[in-house]
Amino acid sequence: MRVLLLDAGRLEAWRAQEVLRQEHIIVDTTDNGEDALILFRTNDYDVIVLDLRLQEADGFEVIRRLREAKSTVPILVCSRIESIADLLRAFRMGADDFLEKPYDSRELVARLRALMRRMMPCHSSVVAAGNLELDVYDRRVKVSEIPLELTRMEFGVLELLMRHRGHTIAQERMLTSLYEDGAGDRAALHVFVCRLRSKLRLAGWNGAIETVQARGYCILNPKSDVAVPLLAEIRAA
Repeated sequence: MRVLLLDAGRLEAWRAQEVLRQEHIIVDTTDNGEDALILFRTNDYDVIVLDLRLQEADGFEVIRRLREAKSTVPILVCSRIESIADLLRAFRMGADDFLEKPYDSRELVARLRALMRRMMPCHSSVVAAGNLELDVYDRRVKVSEIPLELTRMEFGVLELLMRHRGHTIAQERMLTSLYEDGAGDRAALHVFVCRLRSKLRLAGWNGAIETVQARGYCILNPKSDVAVPLLAEIRAA
């Protein structure tokens, strides 16, 4: 999961960032609304955590511009509310949930997972491909009901491919999603994919991770031997 955290309070933002990282959530932070919109256009986020009191473009403006751009990314407002009118305004403009400051970090994590669950088919946190199951929230992987241990990065690669199974994910998109600062390179990504393939094969998975046109990766349906073509739209928003 990748989260864009917009918070005017530097200490609060730092605390939230540390908690989310402990939950293996990639976090980008800013206290500037205009910078947040640039980050959103550059990266692919699963949830936005939004303080209404931001520099330059405030939280209301960020919500308005995201929804006018037809973005459906879930928005969790985390802010001090001076009046119920502000809260109602945020919901009317397109916010999905609200958590008042100060908040318990455990509740923040729970609400983020709940928002993500709503975006999943049938509201399930488990995605499957053949005899392979991945639980996004418990971070568990099973092959034929037998648990499989993966490293943090291997899980991140598999999660990204499983969420978009049936499509090819460009390598650039994968690097953007897996690294907060974009420090990864294609060679490192190739190593992670190879290790993941090996573990899944030894565990008895009846599917496959295919390299497509040396530009991206995809998960083949277990009963299909045809790789899907590279789709240009599967990239950072």
